[in-house]
Amino acid sequence: MASRPVPGVLRNRSVSGARSKLHAASGGNPDGTALPPRGVGYTVLSYLLAGMAAYGGIGWLVGRAAHSTAFVPAGMLVGLAISVGFVIHRYGRARSTTTREPAGTPREELTGDR
Repeated sequence: MASRPVPGVLRNRSVSGARSKLHAASGGNPDGTALPPRGVGYTVLSYLLAGMAAYGGIGWLVGRAAHSTAFVPAGMLVGLAISVGFVIHRYGRARSTTTREPAGTPREELTGDR
């Protein structure tokens, strides 16, 4: 079944079939790395905001008990730091480690200017 053009959508006709198959096989990136699933940005943002709100609330409670206002911003900063650490732990790791080279194998230069 032939696909019909969608009005208002421009198609890139310069992409060859082999290259589009590479995109499909690699998850969308030409360098072979997988793309994160949709909605990860909103998930990361919600982790950051929730960490600030939760620890800011704890700081507010401690500040009310201690009659000090310094605990709210301190709690928010601690919550942000914990959230950033959690996001880095969860989403900052490499997806695949199968491309490691054996020890002693010479590496090629990736500059390409020689």
